Amino acid sequence: MRDTRPAGEALSVFLHDFLAHPRAHQGLARTLASLLDTRPETLAEGSQALEQAVAEPVAAAAEAGAIRDDVGAGAVMMALPGIGAAHGRPEWSDEAEGVLALIRDGLRQMP
Repeated sequence: MRDTRPAGEALSVFLHDFLAHPRAHQGLARTLASLLDTRPETLAEGSQALEQAVAEPVAAAAEAGAIRDDVGAGAVMMALPGIGAAHGRPEWSDEAEGVLALIRDGLRQMP
């Protein structure tokens, strides 16, 4: 189902929800990390699905002028697995919010 919020807001919600999932399901995040280490084909499939999920809100936000149009979904997608991979760090939640702030700030239209 397509998000009906303004495109920039929908992208922010998508990114925030991306963090909410591993917060709520820490055991699942650890299990997935182990699975991905032993099954590279699963990682490739997951990467494709993640890129497709990221592409729509990024493209919509760029088209609406809410973010820069010279940074594509691939650049955003590259940062997201790093957030998930660091889930075991003691300050993960705060650090992950910081990374999302960097992503949002980097996507902002320059005046």
